Amino acid sequence: MAKIANENKIKATPDVAVINCSVKSVQVYGTGDSAVRYRVTLDTMIDAIKKEGDDYIASQVDYVDFVPRVLIAQCINNIEGLDIMYTKKKESGLRNDNNSGFGAAELQVVLRGAKLEIERTKFEAGSEYTTAAGEVQTHENEGYNTNITKIKVSEKVQAKLDEMFDSVFDI
Repeated sequence: MAKIANENKIKATPDVAVINCSVKSVQVYGTGDSAVRYRVTLDTMIDAIKKEGDDYIASQVDYVDFVPRVLIAQCINNIEGLDIMYTKKKESGLRNDNNSGFGAAELQVVLRGAKLEIERTKFEAGSEYTTAAGEVQTHENEGYNTNITKIKVSEKVQAKLDEMFDSVFDI
């Protein structure tokens, strides 16, 4: 594992690096293949495999890119009350011809300044993985799988999520 400037934030085993960090921002961007990705910018540099031109190189970055549904699911699993916000926004979107929903803007508000614990597991080119559809695929390049294992949002955000929870019981 490469030398990291703030070593007390990262604990590594041969297979998994556990990283404690804070979120600086969440942005949305499009890829060349018309897919949408969410980029979570961190306050910590982490080991990564980065594409430069046609090559993939070992590097360090201060961000992690996610498929939107993966980041949303990991946040819902780790933030108490976010499921209610997600459901309210999703229903509003469905009732308004998908003119509203839950996405990067909501995650930016919820995650700004949040404390994360993430696990990064390196994989090698040629190693197999199973898709959500149950299909076995092979990684074309080496890289990292990232799993958010803990999220602590700001007191202000948690208070707002708690208010939303309480409002569901209002008659």
